Amino acid sequence: AVYPQFMLPKFGSMLGQALVLGLITIVTQGLVYGGLGLAAAKSRDFLTGYPAVTTWIGRGAGAVFLAVAVWTFARVGIG
Repeated sequence: AVYPQFMLPKFGSMLGQALVLGLITIVTQGLVYGGLGLAAAKSRDFLTGYPAVTTWIGRGAGAVFLAVAVWTFARVGIG
């Protein structure tokens, strides 16, 4: 859906343009999602070493969800 707006015959072969855009997409996606994957793995390794931290993070996330639910109910109410 994004490629056609960047691919124009005046820039050369359509196949060549498609291959270059595909390569750019592969490289950028690999860097972005690869970096996120490495960060997630490091975070997991850290958190599994400290179960108390994991527990408090879970409690904090639960508190945030409850606060959002209460706020939503207060703003919207029932039906």
